[in-house]
Amino acid sequence: MGPTVRPATQRDLVSFYGEAPAQSVRAVVADLGGEIIAVGSLVYLSGSVMGLRMEIKPEMRRYKVSLHRGAKMLLDMAKRAGIPAVAAVRDAREPRSSQWMTRLGFEHVSDNQDGEVWIWRG
Repeated sequence: MGPTVRPATQRDLVSFYGEAPAQSVRAVVADLGGEIIAVGSLVYLSGSVMGLRMEIKPEMRRYKVSLHRGAKMLLDMAKRAGIPAVAAVRDAREPRSSQWMTRLGFEHVSDNQDGEVWIWRG
């Protein structure tokens, strides 16, 4: 059975990162038998634009459906909160990441020193 994807608690974030986040975040976690194996969060970038960040442990890689569910959950949170746009930098090391970003509703808008910048508009 795969991980449970659910909204994060502060305890979850401390478990994953080793300390509490410096600022308030909207986040979801993948919980596999009590171990947090992934955190997805919405973080402030600038103005009204939020960024989506996904950090996963190696064991999360085999649960692609749960990873997708977590990303969709974050985007639904953004939409309900009235957040007009969410930015993400595509991980070029992931061979199918551009297809996944498109499937989530992101659009490639530019490139910068960090890589390809994609935007989702709620």
